[in-house]
Amino acid sequence: MKKIRFLLIVIFGSVVFCSSAKDRFVMAQIIMDNNDTVVNPVRFENLFDFQKKIEMLNDDGKLQTVEPNEAKGFCVIADLKDTLHFETVCGLKLSLSENADANCFFLLRKCSGKFPVYYFVQSEMVSAGYAMQSVCKPSYVSRYKDNWVLFGENNFVNQLLKFLKPLKKDKSPDIVKKLTKLEDDIFYRTYLFDDIPSVFNRLNDLLK
Repeated sequence: MKKIRFLLIVIFGSVVFCSSAKDRFVMAQIIMDNNDTVVNPVRFENLFDFQKKIEMLNDDGKLQTVEPNEAKGFCVIADLKDTLHFETVCGLKLSLSENADANCFFLLRKCSGKFPVYYFVQSEMVSAGYAMQSVCKPSYVSRYKDNWVLFGENNFVNQLLKFLKPLKKDKSPDIVKKLTKLEDDIFYRTYLFDDIPSVFNRLNDLLK
């Protein structure tokens, strides 16, 4: 997550997660639902809002809202080695939208392969003395068969171990041995929450 935060700060400035950065534009390549690709500036306010919709400056110079059900995803174009790829992910019930029925979001892809991993933040109101303030809780999510599995900062070890357990079924002794070693590394905290994409990169490599 440190690398994610660094990239977001470089591209968007110091205000990246929940608070606003009005009228700040970055170039993005957007893949529409019909597979048309457009390259236009998009307005960035914060990562939380970026997950619900993007506001694209179209060829007429007007702002056009693009929601996750209208596009397959987009990537932020930056002069960096790493480009940020957001994909439309559906079937999730997350508190990312005022619309309680919304189940499609633009999520930041951090790992590809058999089990892709996405990063997102959710807003939560917490007490700050006599006032309430909004803070963002980071999470990762991946999919096993038809189920989305969320990994939070407080439960990621147990969630990872539960995710790995059924993968040993009908595997060769060599693969089972490697999966057991991965389980041990997770249990003994060789991997921290920030390292979840690395866990899945390793998992995807050994299941190729």
